[in-house]
Amino acid sequence: MFRAKIFAFISFLVLGLSSPSQAAYLTLFFDDFESGLSQWVGKEGEVHHGQIVTDPLDSENMVLNFTALNGRGDIFSSNSFLSASGSYRLSFDYLGIAQAGSVPDNLGGFAGYSFGLPGAHFWLGGTSDASNAIPALEDDGVWHSYSFNFATMNSLRVMLEDFGGSLGVAGDAYFDNVRLETIEVSTESVPEPRNFLSLLSLGVICGAGRLWKKK
Repeated sequence: MFRAKIFAFISFLVLGLSSPSQAAYLTLFFDDFESGLSQWVGKEGEVHHGQIVTDPLDSENMVLNFTALNGRGDIFSSNSFLSASGSYRLSFDYLGIAQAGSVPDNLGGFAGYSFGLPGAHFWLGGTSDASNAIPALEDDGVWHSYSFNFATMNSLRVMLEDFGGSLGVAGDAYFDNVRLETIEVSTESVPEPRNFLSLLSLGVICGAGRLWKKK
């Protein structure tokens, strides 16, 4: 019994000091649309069609929709972002609710990133496969949370739109809690872990040996 406890203790120390690589997500940009649209700008730095409105499913929450349909982006993060890792995650909440004139299942919500205003740009999620976007956004009258990982070594901006080539009308696509993160791989380690663990294990085993002899 005593020996089992000693070896369990050694295993606990070894596992506790072993530190595999872990992905760290660091927020570069976030907007929950509760405080205006100061973090956004339109094409070429001009006027955009984004507006803050009351969440149609929660009167205490504010969200983003659009007063007009558009293409090649409508609203862009006013700041651009560059991560040394080149790895990112874009996440957001999306709600599509058909209105008069809308055709369900293709209301036009699109989210992606651009290198300018817009410049070269890429759609990560949309309500159709237009512009090579992944047709992942559901237009079923319920909020859905989405997350997309992507990689680029270029400085980028977040971009959103209510797509003019969709079968929706302005104002039927809603966004909330838009977040851009950089994905960093971090390894937390004890200095000289192999030597330290070897010495530690040897010391514990020797000490255990003495205790066994006493018993």
